[in-house]
Amino acid sequence: MTKLLMRVVRDTTFKQKPTAAKNLEARDRANIEADRTFVLVQPPEPSPEGHYKVFIEGKLDNRVTWYVEKEDIECVGAVSDHDSSQALYAFEEGLIGIARYATVLKQKPLSTAELATTAQFPIPFGTQLSLIEEPEVAENNHLKIFLHKIWQPDTAKGQLSEGSPQGITTWFIYNSHLTVTYPNEEGLA
Repeated sequence: MTKLLMRVVRDTTFKQKPTAAKNLEARDRANIEADRTFVLVQPPEPSPEGHYKVFIEGKLDNRVTWYVEKEDIECVGAVSDHDSSQALYAFEEGLIGIARYATVLKQKPLSTAELATTAQFPIPFGTQLSLIEEPEVAENNHLKIFLHKIWQPDTAKGQLSEGSPQGITTWFIYNSHLTVTYPNEEGLA
């Protein structure tokens, strides 16, 4: 099984309930500094009040399950089940793009409000995209990507499931929503 590597993008508080930290007792929250990374044993689940429910490998304050505000974390890679200390894991040769946030693949480099729903393909945080070639810079802060395969978090199975967005290979995604890893970079399997 492949696990996700999550990075904290700014100082935040992990919580036992999806509510404001001030509403919780000290034992039900943990202050986490920016740039800390965690291995997730299963994909994060969207939760109420703008949170993700995350499942951390090992334990943080003797707990595996925490809630964290969506804008405070991003997915930066995947790790092999064999060695969670290895940073990025490529599914096959080629470029891998990883959705840093829940976002939308689009058929044109426009906002989702300007597109028909049939021209959009929502993808959750942690979705991994096998790219045919390097993304190209496109207008309106988008990247043009050339998609081979897609692996989306499957919360029910606790793993990534292979899929295909409507059989279309060319998509657009906001530049800041995608991290691209290269197979020859240090740390890739």
